[in-house]
Amino acid sequence: MPAATPPPTIPLDVVEEILCLLSPETSDEHRPGNHPGKEIKAARAALARCARACRALRELAARVLWREQDLSEFCGAVLPHSKLGFVKWPMRIGFGDVFAGDGGDDDTNADMAVGVASNYPYTYDRYLRMSGRASRTTRRLSGFSTTARTRSTSVFAFLQQHARGKPLFPGVRELTWAHATPDILSVISPSIRILRLDWDRGIEVREYWYRVRRHALKQLLPTILRELPELEELHFGSLGHEAFWDPLKSVPSGHVLSQNVHILHISDSCRALARAGLSIISTLTELVELKIAVIDGVTVFDPQLNHVWDASSIRTFANLRRLRLDGRTTTVAALLNAIVAPKLEDFELTCRRNEEDETAVVDGGALYAAFDLLRRRHAASLRIFKFHFQYPSIELFPSSATEPGFSTTATPLLKLRHLEHVERLLYYGSSIELEHTSYFPISACALLAAWPRLHTLNLPGSALFPNMLQDIARAGTKLHSLTALEFYWMVPRLLADDFPRLDTALRQLRIETYDVGTSGIDEISRFLDSLFPHLDIELCSVPCRTRDPPAATEIEAINHHDVMKAVKELQLARHIDSLEARPSMGSDSDSQASS
Repeated sequence: MPAATPPPTIPLDVVEEILCLLSPETSDEHRPGNHPGKEIKAARAALARCARACRALRELAARVLWREQDLSEFCGAVLPHSKLGFVKWPMRIGFGDVFAGDGGDDDTNADMAVGVASNYPYTYDRYLRMSGRASRTTRRLSGFSTTARTRSTSVFAFLQQHARGKPLFPGVRELTWAHATPDILSVISPSIRILRLDWDRGIEVREYWYRVRRHALKQLLPTILRELPELEELHFGSLGHEAFWDPLKSVPSGHVLSQNVHILHISDSCRALARAGLSIISTLTELVELKIAVIDGVTVFDPQLNHVWDASSIRTFANLRRLRLDGRTTTVAALLNAIVAPKLEDFELTCRRNEEDETAVVDGGALYAAFDLLRRRHAASLRIFKFHFQYPSIELFPSSATEPGFSTTATPLLKLRHLEHVERLLYYGSSIELEHTSYFPISACALLAAWPRLHTLNLPGSALFPNMLQDIARAGTKLHSLTALEFYWMVPRLLADDFPRLDTALRQLRIETYDVGTSGIDEISRFLDSLFPHLDIELCSVPCRTRDPPAATEIEAINHHDVMKAVKELQLARHIDSLEARPSMGSDSDSQASS
């Protein structure tokens, strides 16, 4: 009898990739601090079944299952006798620190949840069994605080008492902590590479006692950082005063901040950064990425407050490649002037102002100074430049190809001839995610003419028109990726059949949804395929809505389509035609040779 065919084998790395698709991290419900929904619970159950299926899958499935853990959920699962109790807390009236009641146990005070741990004999034994797996496989640990799921200090005190000085999670690589409590010391481990301290999160920041606890945590920051010698990425909120920065200074006996840190994201006041923060940050010799969000606590804007900088104590950022600045125009201009980074390649500038501020002259001067610094210092090194402006007070870029070029304020940017990636967003609204936010249009053709070496152009607040796409294709630029907010379909100057097919470089086209007639989908797909024949369908997104006219007794029907599916069919048909044409060409040449 013939030998049985051996079953096909799948490489273990492929199996792990398949299991990763079941990970709760990939769920739409997965948000830090959210209570797990049905989708996440189903994903965890599926991974647990895979881990129990056979020995070959056990380690792979368990590794994915335990890769990311929420501390509150973990404590609730492995400490079944840890229960939530309630104490009375003064009820806040409106905003700020206005409370009702005197804190006593009466009806005028609100219930606040706290954790109460019960010391059953087998509780810690259960924790050891479960945390043994977590210690070996957990790489990302999140400790978020919400009213309903806060665990009190008694839980951590109980665990630390039995741990006898050993780390509770010795193998964790990434820790996110949003509690304004010193309990973070219980979960700190020397193995941590990424630390996020989100103490400015949520409405709790308005409460007086929350701010007291947060200040206590800030005082512990040097102690925390000394325990993390391998730290590579650090995120923390506003320290608020130079007195909290001073303990982070390097001393002859060593560094408080690990010199391995190469990514740092912070937010703080202009004063704290000017007096202490920036000089301490400049001592990080391996820093590659720096993001600073400047918090402006004053309601009356005074540009003179943002120019008090002592640059003598700030060192050169010798290895800095990526810089993100967010704040008032004068503040970010002063920061950019203080940060000397000769190797800067990627710069993102976000400017904010209040809608009612009358600061057009101040904004124009500050932005011109910032743009001129880029010209003088980074014209040869800068490759990526992103610029966002909330409530812009001045015009900077042309909104159409027929308008004059860049304004006087923005003219220094024309000297950045080596730019390959540009993003521009000017908007009116408190957030770009809100429905009623309006955008200031920017001409894509004008930007491509200014920087002909662009590979990527993102205009998340601008619209594209067919004639504009024709101009981009005709220019024969090196553009590989184009992103815009909207696409307005109208009959172009040249139809798809009349437009000459060009060998354009565009591979990625991403546009938000737009409305088009039912018959317009085929027209748009042929139009795009004629302009950009090398589009990578997997990288593109051009959705649209068709509105069918309502029947006599029905409402208007709205259908959603993806134009790129039709473009893919055209590409496939063109490819088949080229394959069929090759044999016929070969047979014709053979017949001519024989004759």
